[in-house]
Amino acid sequence: MSKLSTSSGSSWSSSSDLLIAGGDALTLTRATTTHPLDSYTHRFPSPPHSMLRHRITVFLAGLALAAPAGAQTRLLRTPTVSDRNIAFAYANNIWIVERAGGNARRLTSFQGETQNPKLSPDGRSIAFSAEYGGNTDVYVLPVEGGQPKRLTWHPGADIVQGWTPDGSAIVFSSTRATHAPSGAPRLYLVSTSGGPEQAMPMPRAYQGKISPDGKRVAYRMNNSWDEERRN
Repeated sequence: MSKLSTSSGSSWSSSSDLLIAGGDALTLTRATTTHPLDSYTHRFPSPPHSMLRHRITVFLAGLALAAPAGAQTRLLRTPTVSDRNIAFAYANNIWIVERAGGNARRLTSFQGETQNPKLSPDGRSIAFSAEYGGNTDVYVLPVEGGQPKRLTWHPGADIVQGWTPDGSAIVFSSTRATHAPSGAPRLYLVSTSGGPEQAMPMPRAYQGKISPDGKRVAYRMNNSWDEERRN
């Protein structure tokens, strides 16, 4: 699990981790769940009544121990950090909260899944992918809120990965250029003002980020869809 430290000494890690914000610190810890009984009930095909009652008691006790002391929000996904704010995906919407802590504000309220929010280099805008109207495309909106602006219109799914260092374009991955059963995605750029998308030089990549000086790209290359068929 990768971990990124911020200039204020805080840190965050990728994937579906639990976000805890408070004071000047930001910590992400992976949330895991386990079933309190596992396969216990399969050991005896016909348990006596007293044993069944005992198992139900153990099950309820396990739930009580697993429950938090107070109501807490869980599974805050894909956090993105700027100098002032933290944005994240939760319950199919994009939310934002100040790094100093406080109440989070919901920025989107449309029906459909939203994912991968990315704050712009200047911290004024958020790019994200959303499945509005049955298709996943790239959107952008100000951190203050408002109407999201749609930037891509291809029927393939476009997943936001980040920004160019100058904040003029958004990086996203898409399988739009392949007709394979399990298409291999590559990275594209789309301007924040809209217009045609531009393919980046890497022929295959599903995650990536441009360096601050704009001279390099760190990316993860997926395997070809037909490697097993050719062996």
